[in-house]
Amino acid sequence: MIKTFRLPQNWKLVVNTKEVNREDPGAGTPALVHSPKSRSIATFWCVMGTAECEYEQVPNAVMTALEKLWGEVDELLAQ
Repeated sequence: MIKTFRLPQNWKLVVNTKEVNREDPGAGTPALVHSPKSRSIATFWCVMGTAECEYEQVPNAVMTALEKLWGEVDELLAQ
């Protein structure tokens, strides 16, 4: 299943449960954050840890929205 979350300022989060690899949790990219027009793409966890998407600073409004989605992302990926 692929679920896209629209975030402030034209950012988005795409969760793809098909990318989950239970045997190797570090493999795959099941949750990706995209900047506007996908100029930059980074994993959800990288963005949450650094507030950066590749070399772009993630706006505070986007970080707040991502923080609110953290539990839902975890639930989706645990299915």
